[in-house]
Amino acid sequence: MPVSTKKIRESMLARVDDTDFLVIEKIERYIALVKKYRQLITAINKEGLTINVNNSSQHYIKTHPSMSDVIKINKELLMLEDAIFKRSKVKKESSNDKP
Repeated sequence: MPVSTKKIRESMLARVDDTDFLVIEKIERYIALVKKYRQLITAINKEGLTINVNNSSQHYIKTHPSMSDVIKINKELLMLEDAIFKRSKVKKESSNDKP
């Protein structure tokens, strides 16, 4: 069962500096992408991984058009997650270095 986006947002916000508005914006973009990703997965599950295409006398099967979008969104999610937590990790480490 997927975790709710509310819980994901809360978990991410708990791990970062909540005064860094750039990081908060990235988290909001991350949540928006998660919602879009889930919509695409739902459509693919409903319609199937492949679709039948009829073009006059031609008939063929091809991959669901949303599959490429799912792959792109997944890459974007991974990059955003990396950017969010690497930035906050660097900030926390630098603040720990001070006496």
